[in-house]
Amino acid sequence: MLKRKDSPARHGAARVFRSLSHRIALSPWHSIRGLELYESPAPIPLGDIIHLHGPMDWIGVTGLEQFIPPQAKVFQTVHGGWEVSGGCVTRAGADCQCFTRGCAECPALRTPWKFLARSELKTKSRFARKHRIRPIANSSWTADIIRRSFIHRGLMDVKLIPPSLNGAFHARDLNGLRLSLRLSEGTRVLGIGARAVTDPYKGIAEFLQRFSAQHELVSKTLILLFGDGRIEYPGNLRVIDFGAIEDPELLAKILCASDVFVSPSSVESFGMLLIEAQAVGTPVVGFEVGGTRDAVFPAMADNLVPLHRWDLLFEKVSRLMQESRREHEEMRAWTHKCFSPSAIAEKQLHCYGFLQGPLA
Repeated sequence: MLKRKDSPARHGAARVFRSLSHRIALSPWHSIRGLELYESPAPIPLGDIIHLHGPMDWIGVTGLEQFIPPQAKVFQTVHGGWEVSGGCVTRAGADCQCFTRGCAECPALRTPWKFLARSELKTKSRFARKHRIRPIANSSWTADIIRRSFIHRGLMDVKLIPPSLNGAFHARDLNGLRLSLRLSEGTRVLGIGARAVTDPYKGIAEFLQRFSAQHELVSKTLILLFGDGRIEYPGNLRVIDFGAIEDPELLAKILCASDVFVSPSSVESFGMLLIEAQAVGTPVVGFEVGGTRDAVFPAMADNLVPLHRWDLLFEKVSRLMQESRREHEEMRAWTHKCFSPSAIAEKQLHCYGFLQGPLA
């Protein structure tokens, strides 16, 4: 566990910089120039492989340089547009293509601060060249934006390694929650949630507002809501709010208790909750954005609908609520085969060069 070692002046400067970043941004934007410094309480062995996961804005380039030995192979899993853009968190690769041209006209920053995005991108490019970073995509969508990015332009051999499925979702005895709810005959259960229900890009508040007008569905549906934060929802909805979920076993039970899980996200580089729901036998519905297609059983890919087509989304929900859960065993088997820890570990070892030959 790393510990901060900032001086009071450096800590104060970091807070001022972050505050300025929030003021000049029109949409989520984070800088790679973290001013904070860290140290390890115990000596860190010089590794042959360094693997960076996700946005590293919390430690920044200066902090990272302390822990990357010169001879190490450096890999970076790209979880979205931030890693290949000038600081944009949600727009790069979605509705903005500036990350392919140098981010000189960044729509995430106010005028006259747009030059910061280009500077950020150059900093990331220098860092990537210095350490010969090998990018890894978590979905086909992120593989595409890596290949088109200013940082890795022209790179064709992009490895694709999705997240692995927690063992809690492999269990077969997950029906306890549904039994404890004592649902009446004909009641259908809809699961919906995210790390934070207040995140506007997850679309949960808007979904609940629109769902409340689907009177036939509302009359027979119980909604299991989970995620950090609190949102207002119409009074005609029956909702059990579980709040933030830290225990994967409880999450597995909530998803298993649902007849369908809905993902109304407008931004999603992969969609881990889609995999987790299908792993316990629950079909999913959502908008086809980012890498969500990679996270849905191929035979059920038509459960993804175009962004903002709420009418189609509710049609899919209604249809799936009528199906027998026995029809989804192939879907469950697919998630376990493709996303089990052993399957993902094998992909990782191939990527590092520890294993040779084709993957099974």
